[in-house]
Amino acid sequence: MQNGLSEPLSDSERRVFETIWKLGPISRSDVAARTRLTAMTVSRLSRALEERALVKDIIERTGQRGSPARPLSINPLGGCSIGLNFTRSSVEIGVIDLAGSFLDHSLEPLTEPSTDALLASVESVLDRLASSADPKAERIFGLGVALPGDFEKKGRVLAAHPLFAGLRHRDLREEFENRLGLPVFMNSDSNSATVGERLLGAGRNFETYLYVYLGYGVGGGLVIRGEPFFGLNNNAGIIGVHFPDTRPRPSGWDLIKMLNEAGIVASDFHELEEEALSSDPTAKAWIKRAGGQLRTGLRYA
Repeated sequence: MQNGLSEPLSDSERRVFETIWKLGPISRSDVAARTRLTAMTVSRLSRALEERALVKDIIERTGQRGSPARPLSINPLGGCSIGLNFTRSSVEIGVIDLAGSFLDHSLEPLTEPSTDALLASVESVLDRLASSADPKAERIFGLGVALPGDFEKKGRVLAAHPLFAGLRHRDLREEFENRLGLPVFMNSDSNSATVGERLLGAGRNFETYLYVYLGYGVGGGLVIRGEPFFGLNNNAGIIGVHFPDTRPRPSGWDLIKMLNEAGIVASDFHELEEEALSSDPTAKAWIKRAGGQLRTGLRYA
Protein backbone atom coordinates (compact mmCIF):
# COMPACT_ATOMS: atom_id res chain seq x y z
CA MET A 1 0.00 0.00 0.00
CA GLN A 2 1.39 3.37 -1.06
CA ASN A 3 0.67 6.53 0.92
CA GLY A 4 -0.04 9.78 -0.90
CA LEU A 5 1.61 11.22 -3.97
CA SER A 6 5.37 11.12 -4.41
CA GLU A 7 5.21 14.88 -5.05
CA PRO A 8 2.33 17.32 -4.51
CA LEU A 9 0.49 18.73 -7.51
CA SER A 10 1.52 22.17 -8.72
CA ASP A 11 -1.09 24.93 -8.65
CA SER A 12 -1.68 24.56 -12.40
CA GLU A 13 -1.93 20.76 -12.18
CA ARG A 14 -4.46 21.14 -9.38
CA ARG A 15 -6.55 23.56 -11.47
CA VAL A 16 -6.62 21.12 -14.36
CA PHE A 17 -7.35 18.14 -12.11
CA GLU A 18 -10.20 19.91 -10.28
CA THR A 19 -11.76 21.01 -13.57
CA ILE A 20 -11.69 17.43 -14.86
CA TRP A 21 -13.06 16.14 -11.54
CA LYS A 22 -16.00 18.55 -11.61
CA LEU A 23 -16.82 18.52 -15.32
CA GLY A 24 -15.31 15.38 -16.87
CA PRO A 25 -15.44 13.83 -19.35
CA ILE A 26 -14.24 17.13 -20.81
CA SER A 27 -12.13 18.04 -23.82
CA ARG A 28 -8.71 19.61 -23.46
CA SER A 29 -9.91 22.74 -25.21
CA ASP A 30 -12.76 23.12 -22.70
CA VAL A 31 -10.31 22.60 -19.83
CA ALA A 32 -8.16 25.37 -21.28
CA ALA A 33 -11.15 27.69 -21.52
CA ARG A 34 -12.23 26.94 -17.94
CA THR A 35 -8.77 27.30 -16.40
CA ARG A 36 -7.59 30.14 -18.68
CA LEU A 37 -4.46 28.15 -19.46
CA THR A 38 -3.15 27.71 -22.99
CA ALA A 39 -4.05 24.60 -24.95
CA MET A 40 -0.38 23.58 -25.02
CA THR A 41 -0.12 23.95 -21.23
CA VAL A 42 -3.28 21.90 -20.66
CA SER A 43 -1.98 19.19 -22.97
CA ARG A 44 1.30 19.03 -21.06
CA LEU A 45 -0.33 19.07 -17.63
CA SER A 46 -2.97 16.48 -18.51
CA ARG A 47 -0.24 14.20 -19.83
CA ALA A 48 1.61 14.57 -16.52
CA LEU A 49 -1.59 13.76 -14.62
CA GLU A 50 -2.12 10.69 -16.80
CA GLU A 51 1.41 9.49 -16.04
CA ARG A 52 0.57 9.73 -12.34
CA ALA A 53 -2.62 7.69 -12.94
CA LEU A 54 -4.87 10.52 -11.78
CA VAL A 55 -6.75 11.14 -15.03
CA LYS A 56 -7.34 9.23 -18.24
CA ASP A 57 -8.66 9.97 -21.68
CA ILE A 58 -11.53 8.08 -23.26
CA ILE A 59 -11.65 7.46 -26.98
CA GLU A 60 -15.01 8.59 -28.40
CA ARG A 61 -15.71 7.39 -31.93
CA THR A 62 -18.36 9.42 -33.73
CA GLY A 63 -18.38 7.51 -37.01
CA GLN A 64 -16.85 10.48 -38.79
CA ARG A 65 -13.47 10.58 -40.47
CA GLY A 66 -10.41 11.76 -38.63
CA SER A 67 -9.00 11.08 -35.21
CA PRO A 68 -11.57 10.24 -32.52
CA ALA A 69 -12.19 12.67 -29.66
CA ARG A 70 -10.29 11.89 -26.46
CA PRO A 71 -12.04 13.70 -23.57
CA LEU A 72 -10.42 13.64 -20.16
CA SER A 73 -11.95 12.09 -17.07
CA ILE A 74 -10.86 11.07 -13.58
CA ASN A 75 -9.17 7.70 -13.25
CA PRO A 76 -11.02 5.89 -10.40
CA LEU A 77 -8.17 3.38 -10.14
CA GLY A 78 -5.69 6.13 -9.28
CA GLY A 79 -6.18 5.86 -5.54
CA CYS A 80 -8.49 6.62 -2.63
CA SER A 81 -8.99 8.95 0.32
CA ILE A 82 -10.40 8.45 3.81
CA GLY A 83 -12.87 10.71 5.60
CA LEU A 84 -13.58 10.72 9.34
CA ASN A 85 -16.54 12.29 11.13
CA PHE A 86 -17.62 11.68 14.70
CA THR A 87 -20.08 12.62 17.42
CA ARG A 88 -20.01 11.97 21.15
CA SER A 89 -21.18 8.39 20.69
CA SER A 90 -20.35 7.28 17.14
CA VAL A 91 -17.59 7.47 14.56
CA GLU A 92 -18.21 7.35 10.82
CA ILE A 93 -15.46 6.57 8.33
CA GLY A 94 -15.77 6.49 4.56
CA VAL A 95 -13.25 5.55 1.88
CA ILE A 96 -13.80 6.91 -1.63
CA ASP A 97 -11.94 6.47 -4.88
CA LEU A 98 -10.91 9.38 -7.09
CA ALA A 99 -14.29 9.40 -8.82
CA GLY A 100 -16.12 9.79 -5.49
CA SER A 101 -17.47 6.21 -5.22
CA PHE A 102 -17.45 4.46 -1.84
CA LEU A 103 -14.98 1.62 -1.33
CA ASP A 104 -15.69 1.23 2.37
CA HIS A 105 -18.10 2.77 4.85
CA SER A 106 -18.61 2.12 8.54
CA LEU A 107 -20.55 3.65 11.41
CA GLU A 108 -19.41 2.34 14.77
CA PRO A 109 -20.20 3.18 18.39
CA LEU A 110 -17.66 5.40 20.13
CA THR A 111 -17.28 4.95 23.85
CA GLU A 112 -15.21 8.11 24.23
CA PRO A 113 -14.32 10.85 21.69
CA SER A 114 -10.58 10.59 22.33
CA THR A 115 -7.67 10.59 19.89
CA ASP A 116 -6.80 6.99 20.80
CA ALA A 117 -10.33 5.78 20.06
CA LEU A 118 -10.54 7.71 16.77
CA LEU A 119 -7.12 6.51 15.63
CA ALA A 120 -8.02 2.91 16.46
CA SER A 121 -11.10 3.21 14.22
CA VAL A 122 -9.01 4.53 11.33
CA GLU A 123 -6.40 1.81 11.79
CA SER A 124 -9.15 -0.81 11.58
CA VAL A 125 -10.21 0.60 8.19
CA LEU A 126 -6.60 0.71 7.01
CA ASP A 127 -6.25 -2.98 7.90
CA ARG A 128 -9.33 -3.80 5.80
CA LEU A 129 -7.96 -1.84 2.85
CA ALA A 130 -4.59 -3.57 3.11
CA SER A 131 -6.23 -6.99 2.94
CA SER A 132 -8.54 -6.11 0.05
CA ALA A 133 -7.75 -6.91 -3.56
CA ASP A 134 -9.13 -3.61 -4.86
CA PRO A 135 -6.43 -1.82 -6.88
CA LYS A 136 -7.93 1.53 -5.85
CA ALA A 137 -6.79 0.85 -2.29
CA GLU A 138 -3.16 0.53 -3.32
CA ARG A 139 -2.59 4.28 -2.99
CA ILE A 140 -4.06 6.36 -0.18
CA PHE A 141 -3.82 10.11 -0.67
CA GLY A 142 -4.65 11.04 2.89
CA LEU A 143 -7.17 11.31 5.70
CA GLY A 144 -9.66 14.13 6.09
CA VAL A 145 -11.12 14.79 9.54
CA ALA A 146 -14.18 16.91 10.36
CA LEU A 147 -13.83 18.39 13.85
CA PRO A 148 -16.55 19.83 16.15
CA GLY A 149 -15.21 23.28 16.89
CA ASP A 150 -13.17 26.23 15.73
CA PHE A 151 -9.41 26.64 15.53
CA GLU A 152 -6.65 28.55 17.20
CA LYS A 153 -2.93 28.85 16.37
CA LYS A 154 -3.05 29.01 12.56
CA GLY A 155 -5.78 26.48 12.06
CA ARG A 156 -4.01 23.53 13.69
CA VAL A 157 -5.04 23.51 17.34
CA LEU A 158 -8.71 22.83 18.04
CA ALA A 159 -10.82 25.03 20.29
CA ALA A 160 -13.26 22.16 20.54
CA HIS A 161 -16.87 22.29 21.66
CA PRO A 162 -17.05 21.86 25.48
CA LEU A 163 -18.52 18.38 25.01
CA PHE A 164 -15.17 17.33 23.50
CA ALA A 165 -12.90 18.67 26.24
CA GLY A 166 -10.33 15.91 25.69
CA LEU A 167 -9.57 17.26 22.20
CA ARG A 168 -9.13 20.89 23.19
CA HIS A 169 -5.86 22.81 22.75
CA ARG A 170 -4.02 19.94 21.03
CA ASP A 171 -2.38 19.73 17.62
CA LEU A 172 -4.51 16.82 16.47
CA ARG A 173 -3.11 16.86 12.94
CA GLU A 174 0.41 16.19 14.21
CA GLU A 175 -0.83 13.41 16.49
CA PHE A 176 -2.72 11.68 13.66
CA GLU A 177 0.12 11.99 11.14
CA ASN A 178 2.71 10.65 13.56
CA ARG A 179 0.68 7.53 14.31
CA LEU A 180 -0.84 6.81 10.89
CA GLY A 181 1.98 7.83 8.59
CA LEU A 182 -0.55 9.48 6.26
CA PRO A 183 -1.07 13.08 5.16
CA VAL A 184 -3.89 14.41 7.36
CA PHE A 185 -6.21 17.31 6.53
CA MET A 186 -8.35 18.72 9.33
CA ASN A 187 -11.07 21.32 9.32
CA SER A 188 -14.18 22.20 11.27
CA ASP A 189 -17.34 20.18 10.71
CA SER A 190 -19.02 23.29 9.27
CA ASN A 191 -16.23 23.90 6.73
CA SER A 192 -16.15 20.19 5.84
CA ALA A 193 -19.91 20.20 5.24
CA THR A 194 -19.53 23.34 3.13
CA VAL A 195 -17.00 21.61 0.86
CA GLY A 196 -19.27 18.57 0.53
CA GLU A 197 -22.21 20.77 -0.41
CA ARG A 198 -20.12 22.60 -3.01
CA LEU A 199 -18.89 19.38 -4.62
CA LEU A 200 -21.95 17.14 -4.40
CA GLY A 201 -24.98 19.14 -3.28
CA ALA A 202 -27.04 22.21 -4.07
CA GLY A 203 -23.89 24.33 -3.75
CA ARG A 204 -22.90 23.26 -7.24
CA ASN A 205 -25.52 25.70 -8.53
CA PHE A 206 -24.15 28.78 -6.74
CA GLU A 207 -20.81 30.55 -6.95
CA THR A 208 -20.95 32.57 -3.73
CA TYR A 209 -22.90 31.71 -0.59
CA LEU A 210 -22.88 31.21 3.18
CA TYR A 211 -23.56 27.66 4.35
CA VAL A 212 -25.19 27.23 7.77
CA TYR A 213 -24.36 24.07 9.71
CA LEU A 214 -26.31 23.14 12.85
CA GLY A 215 -24.53 20.55 14.97
CA TYR A 216 -23.30 20.77 18.54
CA GLY A 217 -22.92 24.47 17.88
CA VAL A 218 -23.99 26.91 15.17
CA GLY A 219 -21.44 26.85 12.36
CA GLY A 220 -21.02 28.51 9.01
CA GLY A 221 -18.88 28.13 5.92
CA LEU A 222 -18.13 30.43 2.98
CA VAL A 223 -17.85 29.79 -0.74
CA ILE A 224 -16.61 32.78 -2.74
CA ARG A 225 -16.53 32.74 -6.54
CA GLY A 226 -16.79 28.97 -6.56
CA GLU A 227 -14.03 28.26 -4.03
CA PRO A 228 -14.36 27.45 -0.31
CA PHE A 229 -12.83 30.25 1.75
CA PHE A 230 -11.47 29.20 5.17
CA GLY A 231 -9.44 32.23 6.21
CA LEU A 232 -6.05 32.29 7.93
CA ASN A 233 -7.08 30.08 10.85
CA ASN A 234 -9.87 28.05 9.17
CA ASN A 235 -12.41 30.17 11.04
CA ALA A 236 -13.92 32.24 8.22
CA GLY A 237 -17.71 32.12 8.23
CA ILE A 238 -18.09 31.68 11.99
CA ILE A 239 -21.62 32.72 12.95
CA GLY A 240 -21.99 31.06 16.36
CA VAL A 241 -20.85 34.23 18.15
CA HIS A 242 -24.20 35.78 17.23
CA PHE A 243 -25.96 33.18 19.41
CA PRO A 244 -24.52 33.33 22.97
CA ASP A 245 -24.23 30.16 25.06
CA THR A 246 -26.10 31.90 27.88
CA ARG A 247 -29.35 31.76 25.88
CA PRO A 248 -31.19 29.10 23.86
CA ARG A 249 -29.42 28.59 20.53
CA PRO A 250 -30.53 27.33 17.09
CA SER A 251 -28.22 24.32 17.37
CA GLY A 252 -28.86 20.61 17.02
CA TRP A 253 -27.57 20.08 20.56
CA ASP A 254 -30.12 22.60 21.82
CA LEU A 255 -32.84 20.56 20.09
CA ILE A 256 -31.68 17.38 21.83
CA LYS A 257 -31.81 19.11 25.21
CA MET A 258 -35.35 20.37 24.54
CA LEU A 259 -36.50 16.89 23.52
CA ASN A 260 -34.97 15.36 26.64
CA GLU A 261 -36.78 17.90 28.82
CA ALA A 262 -40.03 16.92 27.07
CA GLY A 263 -39.45 13.25 27.87
CA ILE A 264 -38.09 12.15 24.48
CA VAL A 265 -34.88 10.26 25.20
CA ALA A 266 -32.08 11.06 22.74
CA SER A 267 -28.40 11.39 23.54
CA ASP A 268 -26.97 12.05 20.08
CA PHE A 269 -27.92 13.10 16.56
CA HIS A 270 -28.20 9.66 14.96
CA GLU A 271 -30.99 8.80 17.39
CA LEU A 272 -33.13 11.65 16.09
CA GLU A 273 -33.61 9.81 12.80
CA GLU A 274 -35.71 7.26 14.66
CA GLU A 275 -38.12 9.84 16.05
CA ALA A 276 -41.15 11.21 14.25
CA LEU A 277 -39.90 14.76 14.71
CA SER A 278 -41.96 16.24 11.90
CA SER A 279 -45.11 15.84 14.00
CA ASP A 280 -43.62 16.31 17.46
CA PRO A 281 -44.78 19.57 19.10
CA THR A 282 -41.44 20.12 20.87
CA ALA A 283 -39.51 19.75 17.62
CA LYS A 284 -41.96 22.05 15.86
CA ALA A 285 -41.49 24.67 18.56
CA TRP A 286 -37.71 24.42 18.21
CA ILE A 287 -37.90 24.76 14.42
CA LYS A 288 -40.03 27.88 14.70
CA ARG A 289 -37.80 29.45 17.34
CA ALA A 290 -34.51 28.44 15.64
CA GLY A 291 -35.74 29.71 12.27
CA GLY A 292 -36.53 33.09 13.78
CA GLN A 293 -33.14 33.26 15.51
CA LEU A 294 -31.30 32.45 12.30
CA ARG A 295 -33.36 34.89 10.26
CA THR A 296 -32.44 37.68 12.67
CA GLY A 297 -28.85 36.64 13.39
CA LEU A 298 -27.82 36.13 9.78
CA ARG A 299 -28.65 39.72 8.98
CA TYR A 300 -25.60 40.69 11.01
CA ALA A 301 -23.35 37.70 10.21
